[in-house]
Amino acid sequence: MSDPTLKNIRKTSKKLKNKRPRKYCVVFLNDDVTSFDFVINALVSRFHVSSDEAENMAYKVHTEGLATVGSFTCEIAETLAYEVMKQAAEIGFPLKLTTEPV
Repeated sequence: MSDPTLKNIRKTSKKLKNKRPRKYCVVFLNDDVTSFDFVINALVSRFHVSSDEAENMAYKVHTEGLATVGSFTCEIAETLAYEVMKQAAEIGFPLKLTTEPV
């Protein structure tokens, strides 16, 4: 006879192995103070996008009020958002970023 508890453990183990971590997107929010250059530099240095992509994203933030710049695991998304906001605050910019589940 087979043990029913062992079967449940195997089923649960298979489910856990196949599950990927949930992704979160990082969103830049527009303000009237943060410079275009700072946003572009943050996008290039922290999010590793090209200069052209960064300019397009910064323009989207400016015209539409926000722009999603990438999706990452929760910890990475929150760390990136925190680091950029901290850097902005150090030089007097009120830039805000949010993380949202995809």
